[in-house]
Amino acid sequence: MKRFLAAAGMAIAVSANASIFKCTDGTYQDKPCTSGMEKSLSEAPKGIPIKIEFTETSSTYDIAQPNVYAVWAELQKQQWFAYNSSKGFGITTTIEEKDKKCWITEATLRLSNDNHLPNWLYYSGADQQARRYWDRVMSEAVQHENTHRQIAREFLMFLKEKIAGIGPQPCDKLPFRIKQEEAQGWVNLTERQANFDRREGGKTAKEMWANGGPTR
Repeated sequence: MKRFLAAAGMAIAVSANASIFKCTDGTYQDKPCTSGMEKSLSEAPKGIPIKIEFTETSSTYDIAQPNVYAVWAELQKQQWFAYNSSKGFGITTTIEEKDKKCWITEATLRLSNDNHLPNWLYYSGADQQARRYWDRVMSEAVQHENTHRQIAREFLMFLKEKIAGIGPQPCDKLPFRIKQEEAQGWVNLTERQANFDRREGGKTAKEMWANGGPTR
């Protein structure tokens, strides 16, 4: 007999047919390691068919200050310049049952991820120096938030392995085991995202606008 389980929760992201490489220096990359590869994790189904549905979006908020100095003054008041959010996280599994034992026969992991970035409404009318300064700051912000996306993507890859590794369980225990892996994975993801922000200085508005803002 087949059963269907759906678990809804928090957030994340991934792109189709990608791979994650675990390198011998302890880092994880989305391209082959230069320091030697320990393991390759692919989104392609292996063993139990597990599908990853990762959606990436970008959104903006408007800044209506007329010049780059006023923009900097406004952003100084904020706790963030740009941020990345994960949502819509869920696991759906198909379960087979026999002799009071249940096991996963296929699963889908879903997550959406959004980069929320500032949109300076007066950018097109700004002078070249101001636009160049804004472009540099935005480039740093996008790079930072894209790293958050990569961390989220890795989370889904490892969660896929965790789900694939769940063997036959008593039928009343299996849903709990799936939720346990989901919850622990989310804790690990949150910690990794926070650690990255701490290493990067958090990328608050003041920190993004280095050296006290644009030079007058």
